[in-house]
Amino acid sequence: MKYIFINNGILNGAGECKCIDEETVSMPVSDELYQSYCETPDKFVYSNNQIVENPKYSEILQEQEAIEHNSKILEKLNELDAKRIRALCEMEIKDEESGETWLEYYNKQISETRKGLIKLNS
Repeated sequence: MKYIFINNGILNGAGECKCIDEETVSMPVSDELYQSYCETPDKFVYSNNQIVENPKYSEILQEQEAIEHNSKILEKLNELDAKRIRALCEMEIKDEESGETWLEYYNKQISETRKGLIKLNS
């Protein structure tokens, strides 16, 4: 038998044994529900004495994706900043024809990346 634990009306874990904590309800569930809950606990909520799919789950997923995307952009900005610092120290020309330096090149990339970040957060 598999269980999902409920404490004060909130899903609070899962296991193959009943929880001995008196404040926690051990609700028996199917293997399928147990597995699904273990993989994606945010997908389920406790409502009307039942474990049901969270109606706000798609919003939660979108929020998590936005946070991940934000983190990737910030990571890219950190990498570009490190390259910009090196370019500032070396002051080498990137493009002989235009006279563009590596510093100017990285400054443009950082500016474009920051604009994308601002657009994403607004």
